[in-house]
Amino acid sequence: MRRVKQIVFLFFIFFAPVLLSQESETIKQLKKKLSKQTKEDTARVNTLNNLGWEYSFQDIGISQDYCNQALALSLKIGFKDGEAEAYGQTGNNHRSLSNFDSALFYHNKSLAIRKNQNNALKIISSLINMANVYNQKKELSLAILKYNEAITMAEKEKYTKGALVGYTNISDAYRQAGLQQKALIAINKAININKQLKDSLQDSYLYATMATLQHEMNDLGAAKSNAEKALALLENNPNIFLKASVLHNLGTYYNDLRKYDSAMICLNKALEIETQTGDSAGMGISYNSIALLYQRLNQLDFCLAFAEKARVVSRNIYDTTTYFNSSLVIADVYAQRKDFKRALAYALEAQNMVRSIQNLTNIYEMYASLSNIYNGLGLHEKRAESLEKVIIYRDSILSNENKKVTARLSIEMDVYGKEKEIELLNKTTELKQVEIDRQKTAKTLITGIAALFGIIIIITIFFYIKIRKSNIVINKQKERVEQQNEIILSQKELVEEKQKEIIDSINYAKRIQSAVLTSEEVWKKISTEHFILFKPKDIVSGDFYWAYNTPTSRCVFALADCTGHGVPGGFMSMLGNSFLNEIVVENKIFSAATILSKLREKVIGSLEQKGDEQRKDGMDMALCVLNRINNTLEFAGANNGLILIRKGQLAELKPDKMPIGSYITDSKPFTSQTIQLEPGDCLYMTTDGFPDQFGGPKGKKFKYKQTEELLTQIYHLPMKEQGEIMEKKFMDWKGELEQIDDVCVIGVRI
Repeated sequence: MRRVKQIVFLFFIFFAPVLLSQESETIKQLKKKLSKQTKEDTARVNTLNNLGWEYSFQDIGISQDYCNQALALSLKIGFKDGEAEAYGQTGNNHRSLSNFDSALFYHNKSLAIRKNQNNALKIISSLINMANVYNQKKELSLAILKYNEAITMAEKEKYTKGALVGYTNISDAYRQAGLQQKALIAINKAININKQLKDSLQDSYLYATMATLQHEMNDLGAAKSNAEKALALLENNPNIFLKASVLHNLGTYYNDLRKYDSAMICLNKALEIETQTGDSAGMGISYNSIALLYQRLNQLDFCLAFAEKARVVSRNIYDTTTYFNSSLVIADVYAQRKDFKRALAYALEAQNMVRSIQNLTNIYEMYASLSNIYNGLGLHEKRAESLEKVIIYRDSILSNENKKVTARLSIEMDVYGKEKEIELLNKTTELKQVEIDRQKTAKTLITGIAALFGIIIIITIFFYIKIRKSNIVINKQKERVEQQNEIILSQKELVEEKQKEIIDSINYAKRIQSAVLTSEEVWKKISTEHFILFKPKDIVSGDFYWAYNTPTSRCVFALADCTGHGVPGGFMSMLGNSFLNEIVVENKIFSAATILSKLREKVIGSLEQKGDEQRKDGMDMALCVLNRINNTLEFAGANNGLILIRKGQLAELKPDKMPIGSYITDSKPFTSQTIQLEPGDCLYMTTDGFPDQFGGPKGKKFKYKQTEELLTQIYHLPMKEQGEIMEKKFMDWKGELEQIDDVCVIGVRI
């Protein structure tokens, strides 16, 4: 059964919020004021900029006209403050139109002027405006860094409103990055700051946003409590639109807590406000939420009535998402009543709109409903088709979750790395200053001693007094040097502590990488007789293995060696894993050569490898497609081959001599080889970490020839035992020498 969904609060807080109902009167007053300002001076510039700000809430075109006038006049009379304001509002206008590069260009021009003016409060405003652009552009690492820069400066300047805006907006960036806990911390800080400003409307926004975050974190009791606080703060506030949203979300929280009477009261109150204000989109969502609640209560007639109301309202305003959802609710109800013909009519109507629905979960639910309906009608072929779609979209949802985990880790490590880089840079600057002070002290001491000797020569009677004073100075300098040594030691300890934090983060990355590598259960379906020898050089690996069993009796499996090892190699392996899921699982491409060619396109595209700036990033790969129906194997390789041992005879299937990534010559399509397999055939894939390892009595490489000889000697043994022998041989050969690369060897018996 589908859940009642909350309305997510997404706010960008700016530096002079104005209610739309007030803007019209404000604009009239400003126009009247402008008509009287015939002199080209700073007052006229300020009025033009104010009109640009006010119109930005109603008409971007008119807003920009006033900004252009303000900028032209500011340049003419040399008014830097007006110039900066005009650039800043122009940046905001471009952000509203999603012209992000232009927005950043104008915000940078505004920021440069503010820095020359040394105007800290205006610098904070510019930094937050730039962060808002990065946030909307989904460049979340840069957004978080800019917000943090603004927050640090605001707290230093004791600029309460700037800190409030920074913490409020950074919480949204953290939430989009999947870092809900950090988003919650930021909102709590914003609430504490707002206690000084005593802005009840702002408090209601903050508590409502906190409730949204807590609901996403499944802390339902806390979400309900904070939504109730937000609602209480809105009791005497004219912002009824926010009140309707809070009521709807509170109804969602009550529903999840199984307090259905309270949920129904809140949803009906939200619907009443939306009906009064003519908010058709809100009405459609509320009708559908009430329908879902009646379905949960098994009051199906009421459910159908409200779902049909949702369809009518959403159809009138072309709200395809709500129309889609309400159609599925009706289909599910008729299926519950065993009226499968009616259920099918509504489900097919929803299916016709599937192209306009971007939510994979909704599409997954639709095909699940169709599968149930076709089963009830006895249309088993149709049911099978729907079940196949269910599996595809389930895998797509899982793939998206993997991508989100990778993106979240990337953002967290990117922000963490840059923050630590800035912190260590500041500490280095402090240490340099300490050294400069010490050198100045030494020069002063030498000068003092020279002066002392001059005085001794000229006036011997003051000799004792001057020596005594010099000793006092020396002792003080000694104490200061000792203090500086203590500071240096504490900095060393700090660096060691940060190093431990980085290692902990990399260990967390290892756990994520282990989670996305293909599980043992998948490999067992390929062959119960197999082994995987996987030994990263560092904590995370640039080698990775991947496998997938198709519904059509094919098995696709691969071994890849990415550029580098450690964290860089780990990120490349996550990209490769994700792209293989997209190419094979989602797009259903089962040709070995085509898979490698598509993978190369995606790697080059994602790393922007083009022109003179090509980077040597990519991967080598051996990829097999096993057809269980006719027992054939299609192989394609990018620099990595496949070893086949049949009845003691070794043969190697050669790869194409080019990587998956940019290449020194024009990229050619990958080629494939198809062979007929026999029972007992042994297939082996290896990265270069095993044969390239230095060791043995003379410290030389193990080499591919010796690797092949070893496999020929042990191929007849059980695969598990082969893997153990390979690992022992590797460790004995390496001895006390360092492992030079990631190692991965895979063996499969047919």
